[in-house]
Amino acid sequence: MANVSIHRSFASNILYFAIIFLVIYQTFHLIDHVLQYYQLYISHVFPPPGLFEGLLNASDTKIHLWLNIIEYITILLIAISFYQTSTRVKKVRGTHVHKSFPLKVLHCTILFLVIYQTLHVLDHSLQYYQLYVLGISDPPALFEGIFNESDTRIHFWINAILITSSFVIFAAFMKSKTILTDSTPK
Repeated sequence: MANVSIHRSFASNILYFAIIFLVIYQTFHLIDHVLQYYQLYISHVFPPPGLFEGLLNASDTKIHLWLNIIEYITILLIAISFYQTSTRVKKVRGTHVHKSFPLKVLHCTILFLVIYQTLHVLDHSLQYYQLYVLGISDPPALFEGIFNESDTRIHFWINAILITSSFVIFAAFMKSKTILTDSTPK
């Protein structure tokens, strides 16, 4: 029984720190897009460099892909550690685990982000392939034609979905933290 508690606690800590990292990462990401929005529509700077353009050359397809992969790995880490934490709690408590509303929201939002970011990374991977293998100079990838994602407004709103989901995950985790970390059988 003690061994189960140790593993669950480790997974729960990974879950907590991965969620914190995602919230911080997405906050900087959104600040970057707000700054780009301001630069483009208020200051009339085109193309808008934002915050990370000068620091990381984030418009470079390779760097942008790596930034999205970091985010994707974080989201996968959240999903895996959430699953492990939930499994450990079920083992410690038996089969009965209270399915609170925040726990259901946490579960659904994590699932949504895994699917959403999988599509996002696939899109950037295709863009990378189109640019560096096929030699297309301004690669459209998958969502360029559907959403015109290179448009600063649309890209801002698509990323607003990511930051909103990140904060929902954080809030739902904090509300369901006692269920996920309490190892005493009920």
